[in-house]
Amino acid sequence: GEIITQTRRSIDRALDANERTHPAYLILGAQKAGTTSLYEYINQHPWVVRAKRRETHCLDWRWNSHLASTEERREYCLNEYYHAESMGAYPSLITGDSTPSYLLDYWRVIPRVKEVFDHDGLRFVVMTRDPIKRAVSHYKMVTSKDGTPEQLAVRGSEWRTSTLEEVFEKDICDMKEDGL
Repeated sequence: GEIITQTRRSIDRALDANERTHPAYLILGAQKAGTTSLYEYINQHPWVVRAKRRETHCLDWRWNSHLASTEERREYCLNEYYHAESMGAYPSLITGDSTPSYLLDYWRVIPRVKEVFDHDGLRFVVMTRDPIKRAVSHYKMVTSKDGTPEQLAVRGSEWRTSTLEEVFEKDICDMKEDGL
């Protein structure tokens, strides 16, 4: 008879092993647009395996350019940031991640996706939001005095003494200086 593998989540044919070790989806988008919530909702499904971290950044600033070959880069991405080594035997399980900044870094990310992932079945989910509401939400998060000392340090302090209108004005001036 045919060999099958079973988890509490799935039953798979051994013949289908290693058919789906690559991410099935990437969530990208704007900050404060619901990317984290969507990632959490998707991961509630029993056939979805979380990436090793929500924002892997394996295609942008965590990209390992010191690796010599496409195969080395592929193995690095899949094993360092996803559970490829254990998913091979269970092709009915899927994985993916939510790295919103991939949307802004598309010029670097798209060629890397093509290089290291089986992109035929890869789905991109792009989350956007009304830009004014998003900016107000971001401003409130950054200027909030709530949080642990570590959270407050990560948020920075640049906007804490500025009104929302002052932040908008500064951003508009910066964009004009940059030719936008």
